[in-house]
Amino acid sequence: MSRRAVLAAVVVVGLGVPTSSALLAADATAVDGAALSTGLQPAKRIPGSKTTVAPPPPPTTVPSTPGMSAGERAVFERANAERTSRGIAPLTYHVQLAQAADIHGNDQRNRPCAAGFLTHTGTDGSSPGDRIKRTGLSVRNWAENIACRYTSAQAVMDGWMASSGHRANILNPALTHVGVSLTFADDGTAYWVQVFGVPR
Repeated sequence: MSRRAVLAAVVVVGLGVPTSSALLAADATAVDGAALSTGLQPAKRIPGSKTTVAPPPPPTTVPSTPGMSAGERAVFERANAERTSRGIAPLTYHVQLAQAADIHGNDQRNRPCAAGFLTHTGTDGSSPGDRIKRTGLSVRNWAENIACRYTSAQAVMDGWMASSGHRANILNPALTHVGVSLTFADDGTAYWVQVFGVPR
């Protein structure tokens, strides 16, 4: 089996929306030698949100978060650089979204990536929304990007930005908060997770 980078993205607006088709990271394509896979449900604008984007606020810094790795910090900062360069407000880092990302990263790190595919469904059948709920956070909507075998934050962000589904999640002005996780399989393979949300 070739050692290739793999990506998957899913976005769900509202937790009452059936998501089983979106969570099956299907329709794989190749982009610059990396396998990409996105969920089947497109991002949507939240009713009542503004269609124009206000000028970006001043750059923000990542709060001092115990346990946040340099790779996680670099992904967070790059996502905000991508947003602010386009006039989109930066994401706010949220510890409970990072916990939801960690739940999935730790659950999946030795499973699908090793077999050459990714899934947004946990081994217990959980969705990203289920994992967010487990942290005690209530959100209006959420999205998730996952990737494996990318060896740096720059590489995984380049991959996500080259994929329309992942880029849409990162640049969605309706998503206001994010948590990032980087876990490693026993063989050293990196498993990256971004969980986006809008807390209630």
